Amino acid sequence: LASVSKLPASERLEEEPSSSSSSAPAQAWAPDWATPELQASQLSELEQLIAEESLHLLEVDCGAVDDLRSAQARGEVLLREGPVLCEVPLGDDITARLAVPPFYPTQPVTVVQITDSASGTASRSPVGALRALEREARTEASRLEDACEAFALTALVRWLSLEAPQRWPVLAAEARAAERQACAEAAEIARKAERASKEDRDAGGEASRVRVAEKYSPSWDLCTAFVKHGKCKNKNCKWRHEKPAEKAREETQAGAATNGAQPQAAKGSKAKK
Repeated sequence: LASVSKLPASERLEEEPSSSSSSAPAQAWAPDWATPELQASQLSELEQLIAEESLHLLEVDCGAVDDLRSAQARGEVLLREGPVLCEVPLGDDITARLAVPPFYPTQPVTVVQITDSASGTASRSPVGALRALEREARTEASRLEDACEAFALTALVRWLSLEAPQRWPVLAAEARAAERQACAEAAEIARKAERASKEDRDAGGEASRVRVAEKYSPSWDLCTAFVKHGKCKNKNCKWRHEKPAEKAREETQAGAATNGAQPQAAKGSKAKK
């Protein structure tokens, strides 16, 4: 942090860096309309809100108020590379992080994020509820900016302190219900996919069994000569030399008897005529 005197921007760029401004970041700059009076309003608001314990500065910006006071005492504009980050407690370990730009109130306050600051409670606050509350807070910040609210930071902190604790239970309940619905839908999709996969596996297995049954009978590899004559003359025969199963033999004999009876019956009927 550093400060510069109230000179026109063109003169500030052309002059050699002095000992008081040499430590300022290269990116820090001041627009032509920035004045010490503008930052005096910012300092006054921050001091009042901090005294009320409505907000507190983040550790990285804990010296921002002292720097503003020093710049005001010298009648200079304080240059900062980034905004002043502060947090507003909302209850139940929920906090809203705000960014106050270097030249507020001309530059608008922004809502950085809303988080659950409690350690070890990652699943305690639904993420959907935190994001929903962020959207509502940003909508309120935009409304204040459009209305040209002179003390937009104070108004936003008041809204967060009063409205957010009332909205949080509703948003949390809605987010948990949405999470349960999403889990139920995901589980149903997984069940349907598993059922379809099982049906495909069963159908594939049955089809394979049918194909094997159609292609191979119990006696498909028996030697025909051995089955008919009880012996095989081929010493290099690779077929199985066994008799067919008893049931298969009976079926074979029954089929042969039926086939043999049909010509006789036809012949007898012809003789009768």
